Amino acid sequence: AIDIDNSSITINFTCRDDFYEINNTCTPRCDKWEQSPHDTTIAVLTVLNFAAWLGLLVGVIVIISSCIRYKNMFTFPSVFLIYMTIGYCVIAVFIIISSFDRPALYCSSKNLTESILNPTTFCTVAGATFHYFLVSITFWWFFHVCSIFYKVMFPFTAKRTEKYQKYIHIILVIIGILLPLPAVVVTLTKPNFSYTINAFPPLLCVSRNANMFYYSAILVVNVLLAIGVSLFIPMFWVVHKHQGIFRPKKRALNIGFAERKILFVFCYYVVFGVVTLSYFALSTQDQDKFIKAVTEYFTCEYFGNFAGRCERKYFERYVYPGLAGATYFFMGLIPVANLVFVVDWKRVNQIMKHFSNRCCRQKVHEVEVEGIHSNLSPHPDSVNINPSTSENSG
Repeated sequence: AIDIDNSSITINFTCRDDFYEINNTCTPRCDKWEQSPHDTTIAVLTVLNFAAWLGLLVGVIVIISSCIRYKNMFTFPSVFLIYMTIGYCVIAVFIIISSFDRPALYCSSKNLTESILNPTTFCTVAGATFHYFLVSITFWWFFHVCSIFYKVMFPFTAKRTEKYQKYIHIILVIIGILLPLPAVVVTLTKPNFSYTINAFPPLLCVSRNANMFYYSAILVVNVLLAIGVSLFIPMFWVVHKHQGIFRPKKRALNIGFAERKILFVFCYYVVFGVVTLSYFALSTQDQDKFIKAVTEYFTCEYFGNFAGRCERKYFERYVYPGLAGATYFFMGLIPVANLVFVVDWKRVNQIMKHFSNRCCRQKVHEVEVEGIHSNLSPHPDSVNINPSTSENSG
């Protein structure tokens, strides 16, 4: 018989830093587990926070500038850009608040799985806000493009219907406010559609049902963006036909300040829309694969951390940190694009020329004064001869 001393047997059971031990098993921590390498996660969070702060600051400047130029900006259809800026500022506020303490705001439990199944109140409110304003902002942009298209393509009809602009504006505002609401309400009321964490560490909360978020947000944004681009192409051609935008012998665009601002804002939103839709479409499409791969990884780590046994690469391939960072960066520049439209660049150019001419005149005056002083002052090599002294010496 072989005697075995149980007291001499030790089991080296350890968990990774982003897991915690409970009943000799490893459970992922909501406050530490990251879906990407740590350096990549820090970079994405830095871009997100920078974009949120920049967008909020510029958004406030846009709103103040619009109030100063209220006669131009609080008119149809320019006012839609103000609505877009306000919507983004609301999203930016939630992002900035969450940056102060993400675990406390997004983690309802130390256990990551429990936090996903039982999201916090902040996660639910932030998810509903993001869902609503993402669609709402797209509607405001779409209404702005449609209004400009109508004025450019049908100028005489638009002139005759100017007296109805107030009613058209009210109808479009009601549509932009109400249309995003049904999807948000359904997501809030249906447990299998509810908002929950979709990234680790938590960035934003979206519907736990990938199809729900796709059809109520991503697809809507896709359709509106495609229609907007389709409207802009003939509109741009008409402007080129009447104003000769592309000069045959010069590289510059033969286009006024107003047209340049409209062109810039439109092109920016097209780029932003393509990048954003690429990210959300890919992440939504691969959400089920990502969840399956993460579940297998958690199951592997459940019995302890052993080197080389559990591979993160199987779920990291469904994460797109580069596209996420680009999306957050372009999202933060939305108010910057609106600021380009709001600012009266002719007035800014006049002010800059005024200060430039003033500085030039001041420099010329300083040079003239310096020249006068140099002429009046005696030369250091000259000899000061006193006539009375010379006579006495003679």
